[in-house]
Amino acid sequence: EENQNEPNPNVSGKKRTKETMIIRVRTPVGTHRIEIDDRATYNQFISKIHDELQVESFVISSDPQGNQTIKANGTSPLIALGFKNGDMIFLKTLSGKQEENQNEPTIAVPKSDIKVATTNAAPEVEEDEIDRFLEEQDGWIQRERDPLSCKHGANGKCLHCMPLAPWSILTEEPWKTKLNLQFIPFHSYLRKTLSNLGCKHPESQRCLNCKALEQPTYKIDPNSSSGALPSACRLALQPYRHIDHVEIDTPEIINKFLSFWRETKTQRCGYLIGRWVPDPNIPLGIRTVVSAIYEPPQKGNSRECVLEEDPDAELVDQLISKFGFSRVGFVWTDLQTDKNNKLISTRKPDEPLLGSEIIRMAKMQNRNLNPCRHAIDGYYGSKFVGMILRGTEDGSVDTQVFQVSDQCMSLVRDDVITTANVTNMLRTKRLRNRVMPDVMFNQKDEYGNEVIRRADPLLPLEFFIIKMGTGAPKEINPVFKKLSFQVENRGKNPTMADARKNVSGAADLGDFHLLLFLYKNSKPENWIEKIASYLVQKKGNSREIDAILNEIFKNASGQSSQSSQSSQNSQNSKMEVSSPPNSKRDDIIKQLESMGFSREQAKEAAWATGDSGIEAAIEFLSSRF
Repeated sequence: EENQNEPNPNVSGKKRTKETMIIRVRTPVGTHRIEIDDRATYNQFISKIHDELQVESFVISSDPQGNQTIKANGTSPLIALGFKNGDMIFLKTLSGKQEENQNEPTIAVPKSDIKVATTNAAPEVEEDEIDRFLEEQDGWIQRERDPLSCKHGANGKCLHCMPLAPWSILTEEPWKTKLNLQFIPFHSYLRKTLSNLGCKHPESQRCLNCKALEQPTYKIDPNSSSGALPSACRLALQPYRHIDHVEIDTPEIINKFLSFWRETKTQRCGYLIGRWVPDPNIPLGIRTVVSAIYEPPQKGNSRECVLEEDPDAELVDQLISKFGFSRVGFVWTDLQTDKNNKLISTRKPDEPLLGSEIIRMAKMQNRNLNPCRHAIDGYYGSKFVGMILRGTEDGSVDTQVFQVSDQCMSLVRDDVITTANVTNMLRTKRLRNRVMPDVMFNQKDEYGNEVIRRADPLLPLEFFIIKMGTGAPKEINPVFKKLSFQVENRGKNPTMADARKNVSGAADLGDFHLLLFLYKNSKPENWIEKIASYLVQKKGNSREIDAILNEIFKNASGQSSQSSQSSQNSQNSKMEVSSPPNSKRDDIIKQLESMGFSREQAKEAAWATGDSGIEAAIEFLSSRF
């Protein structure tokens, strides 16, 4: 029985009292009407369903698929939760096994022990400082009185000078022309989506009209009844972005990073170190400010670079946290030269990003989730950005900054999509032991008509790319003013003597790579907090910092020569001992050669994928050749 054929309770023959509402409950065996006082609590409503429908254990949701489980404070009145006369909800009964595995607290069990979900308190998650700051801001765009259009007095307001909502910047002048934006800031999207318009409950609560944010899932729920299918996916352009602009403290940061490629012609990658600040040009926008680039252990060639296990990862995070910084993004090069050693463009004009880059960024964003108290599980999307340095047709280096959409993050997380060997395309996976969701998208046909297509298996990656601008500040005043020390993990191991040569006083400490070396090779006591306070907050004096440096070098002077000798002995021993043959890599190379790939391609694929297997090597080759 379909919803449109269901008799409307407002026009039924039974006369309804002023304080009574009828809620329709759709079950697997039919639709039932629950007549209840609109002042009744959610607990009383659950009890009435239990008594009238004679069900022992169940969950209720606002959608037929059961993805939007209804959560409410058990003592809240139904009318305050947004329930209206004639509303329909969907009930799913649970078997014994499902009841044991059910994690949702909105399960109706025997009448004496009813459990409900409490949502009048926000998820216990510590949001980033920038998010807490923006939530306290008004956000509305104030406009001055227009002497030509406004006919009222100085204290009046009209359509020409009323404040505009922060999400109006896409349609209202002069912001539409001046900013030329395609996305609204995430916090503007939150205000628009969770503004509680029409709701009668406190802002901290949730009802059917203002559901909390939830990342979509495309896997089969293990608690679903047998035969259930994963939710279909309809690709859509994301209307918002988590980061609106990326600012580099100084161009020297990029030049220092590029110096490795200029010397070796080997591709390089690294983590962007920085912080998030309010964007002064976009209401409720967020700007990423990059202050340094950390280069972890990696292996690369002229076409690709692959990260290796980083034993100093935790130490690096400890150091940057002292400065109030985080890993805010990932940067990599894609640079090639011609026979005359001139930079050339490696991409076609219609090929802004590779499928492998989309997949890699989705995985990284999933590892760096954005804490959000409006989300059901406490996390939604990511502020982690990707930056590509690549050649242009005029021989210069172009910087492109992007993110992938939240929908793309979910598709990659649930192992639904992967790379394809077709330009500007990804493809859906087909697994024998798993039912995969249908992926649909809108596209114009040869006649210009908008049609719905099914990914079979290719789908365009344009739905997933979230672009943003990048640049340098008008007044350059970086935290790390000096970039002369040896960059970590570039093959050369600096010593404490090298550090001493680069430091003559407090003024020379503005070098991220030098501070990382000192932090790694000396006792990490309270000296780093004092230096961070001196560089970032301008607290303390140079004499105090000089005394700290003298103490560091004094304590390390006895260890420097031993460390240097030990390192030399280790390198000599590595040179003397030949590495054993890699039989697994040889097997992968032979299999790839039998499939028609050249030996050089096979070697590169096996090396780039870390000898992880033939499937990974084939996927790598599909994305590159």
